[in-house]
Amino acid sequence: MAFKMKGFSGFKSSPAKQKKDGKAQGPETKKNIDLIKGERKGTYVYKGKNRRERLADYDERAGVLEQNELMDLEGDNSPEANKRRKELKKTIATLDREAAIMRAKGIDKKVPFKKK
Repeated sequence: MAFKMKGFSGFKSSPAKQKKDGKAQGPETKKNIDLIKGERKGTYVYKGKNRRERLADYDERAGVLEQNELMDLEGDNSPEANKRRKELKKTIATLDREAAIMRAKGIDKKVPFKKK
């Protein structure tokens, strides 16, 4: 009787490929990102360096898009609405990812870059 190995999946859980503690990783920006495609012109973007305010800005911007813009498209299945819905979801995901990076770095820690 011959044993045939059809696929080896022993490397799927390699620690080198996993995110550290399941947290978002990436560089933390010095200031909040400007308006992203999908956000309305005139949306306020916090320009300061206070990390709590920056995090609140990301959460607020994502929440406005999710609760106002995305809900307005609910029930509309036109191609334009589907395209806009996809764009909004991508923008919301970007804002949420930036907020998750800040949370992973720690809100109360000092800013990791030098002051002028």
